[in-house]
Amino acid sequence: MADVFDEVEEELRRDRAERLWKKYGPYLIAAAVALVAATGAYSFWQDHQRKKLDAAAQRYAAAGDLIAGDRERALAELRGLAQEGSGGFSGLARLKEAALVAERDPPQGLALFRSVAGDTGLDAELRRVAAAMAALLAIDTAPRAEAEQAAQGLQAAGSPFRNAGREIEALAALRAGDTARAREIYRALADDLNAPAGLRQRATEMLAALGS
Repeated sequence: MADVFDEVEEELRRDRAERLWKKYGPYLIAAAVALVAATGAYSFWQDHQRKKLDAAAQRYAAAGDLIAGDRERALAELRGLAQEGSGGFSGLARLKEAALVAERDPPQGLALFRSVAGDTGLDAELRRVAAAMAALLAIDTAPRAEAEQAAQGLQAAGSPFRNAGREIEALAALRAGDTARAREIYRALADDLNAPAGLRQRATEMLAALGS
């Protein structure tokens, strides 16, 4: 009889995990797309001389201004900048294009992020941003094993995305209904004094939501 109750409890936890993912998953991904892309743009800007990149920066900004009113034109501008742009703004344009495409076609967006992440001719930080975004999108567009592999790829010692990779791995487990693994990762994050306070707080809240 105990086994029956255990199975029922596990099923309820799976249902709860699915509801949590449906409620929060899209928001997490959308927020991460905006935040990571913006962070990557700012960091990349710091590493280049402003005069040499001014024209490309203006094109990039102009394309961003078009997004709210004419996304197709914005995409066309970004693709043109990716091919013709000066310096690192070519890579930034590709990153922004991938983010826009991912909003309407996640698998295609995943492919574009992976393309940026795998381009050794681009700045290493920009490639890490693309890898992080690919890992996020893989949660909902690729098999669990691929999503976990992508998340674990971010967790190398010294990587600025190490903790993000741990959180993404927890989300991948949650998306797959593996609440036991998700709780294990969230518990480790919540107890990690070296992790950012905000991340530890999210992990604690997820543990409470999962009933641990």
